[in-house]
Parts: sequence; C-alpha cells; structure tokens
Amino acid sequence: MWFITFNGYVISNPSNATVNFPIKPVDDILTMPELAGRPLFYFYSSFKSKMKDNWMGGTLDLRCATDAELDYAVEQIKKGYDIFQQYKGLLKETIVDHCELAPQVKCTTFSNGRKTICNYGKSPYTYKGITIPAESFKVI
Repeated sequence: MWFITFNGYVISNPSNATVNFPIKPVDDILTMPELAGRPLFYFYSSFKSKMKDNWMGGTLDLRCATDAELDYAVEQIKKGYDIFQQYKGLLKETIVDHCELAPQVKCTTFSNGRKTICNYGKSPYTYKGITIPAESFKVI
C-alpha cells in the first residue's frame, strides 16, 4: 500500500529484505522494479551473531574483509546498478495501477504510462507481443 500511495513523492526501498537485492532470492530482486524501489546496499548488514536472525532478510550479506569478498560485493552492487538503470525513470512517477496479469506475473502502471511487467514464474510470459523471460522483468 505504501508504494501505491507514496511512489513518486517519497523515494524508498520496498522492504528490509530488498537491501542488497542482487544477492537475494528472485522474488526480492523483482520487487525492486515492480515497485520502483530505491536500491540500498550495506556491508555487514547483520548485527546479530546468528545470521538466521538477520533483520535484513535471510543469511546473505555483503562483506569486505578480503579482496575476494570485496570483489564479489562490488560485482553485486554493479549488478544492482544495471538493474536500476532499467527502471530509474519510474522513481518520480506515481503508481496508477497494480495488478496480477497471470499467476506469478505482476504489472505496475506508472503515471507516465510506462509499465513494469515482472515475471516471477519459471516460464516466459508474453504481454502484448513482448516476451518477458522467466524470473525477469521488462519496462514497457
């Protein structure tokens, strides 16, 4: 409900589970373009000794104690940046419609007429002649 009400006015991240979204499950990754979320990246986001209790969503985290960890983290931040580039123009638009086109396929319509079609499913989905690959999205 937050995004339908405030998108375009308040730039925000959809949830704590979408922080560091490229390393998260596909549902969290696709939530970002679906709701035009602002990407956030934290190093060492878990402040609890038990990662299963991590309020940031799950057991995944970005770290930089070694060169390998830092290289991985930078790759993931770059991946998130590349995803963001596809929908960044929607952050200042209001959401005028949000619906499910089919099981596991969501469509968000923005005030500029653009739509994000997010396919959470395991099979491609075709929308008005445009194929959205499985576990992917398109801005049209």
